[in-house]
Amino acid sequence: MARLGILVVATGRQIPKEVEAAAEIVIRGNLGSPRVLTKALKALVGRGEPGQFRGVIHLAGLSDAELARADPLTAFEENVVRTYELLEACRGSKVRRFLFPSTGLVYGKRCRKLFTEDSPPRPGSFYAATKLAAETLIQGYAEDYGFSCDIVRLSNIYGPGSPDNTVFGQILRRIRARKEVRLRSLSPVRDFIYVDDVVTGFIRLLQTGGEQGYRVVNLSSGVGTAIGKLARTALIAAGHNHRDRMSSFGRTEDVVILSNERLETITGWKPSRTLIEGLRKSIL
Repeated sequence: MARLGILVVATGRQIPKEVEAAAEIVIRGNLGSPRVLTKALKALVGRGEPGQFRGVIHLAGLSDAELARADPLTAFEENVVRTYELLEACRGSKVRRFLFPSTGLVYGKRCRKLFTEDSPPRPGSFYAATKLAAETLIQGYAEDYGFSCDIVRLSNIYGPGSPDNTVFGQILRRIRARKEVRLRSLSPVRDFIYVDDVVTGFIRLLQTGGEQGYRVVNLSSGVGTAIGKLARTALIAAGHNHRDRMSSFGRTEDVVILSNERLETITGWKPSRTLIEGLRKSIL
């Protein structure tokens, strides 16, 4: 795993041991606390040789669309207010490089073609709306305060330890428990990107950016996979007979596939894992 500089972790949040071991400094506390943010940014600015500092990657936030729907105020606070607070802390510490993981769901869910960065945003959920609102804040800071920002619209991330609130996390949990994979619907088409490829994409962006302003890029595989095919492939990767070990209780028709051509043009990045390779590495 790549070496991390300063890792800020919410109080009580569990993170993989290898992630914590890769960090040079770990700060635990309330991510909404100005004291915690100031401490982290001060350590970051004062770390290493001049010119070594790259930027802040803002990974904190609420990523569960169902929870966002159930508790919109918390979703707004976690995804919009926390972003504002971190931007202000960066401005006060004279840190101007800022990377933000957004979501491809800001484009909506019904498109038979690839979504590009020029596709008009049509968020189809409150969760996606909070991400788009945070994007707008970041663009404002880039224009008014001289920030250099990358807004990274992610497709569906999967890998070892995927959380249960993701479709792959549900599949993974059921396979490991040797239970039938039962999902809401097998028909939606999504763009699945392996977590290591996501990390590499962010690193490439840090290495190529720095100019004042903002860039919007998709980080994705660029390949659509139906949820049913994902589940079947995961069962095969785990050595199970997929024919009698999966079912669904509904059907929805929506497609979200993101073009990654802009990211490749800017950085030379390409996803390195095929779906079957990523699934085997995640399950075994």
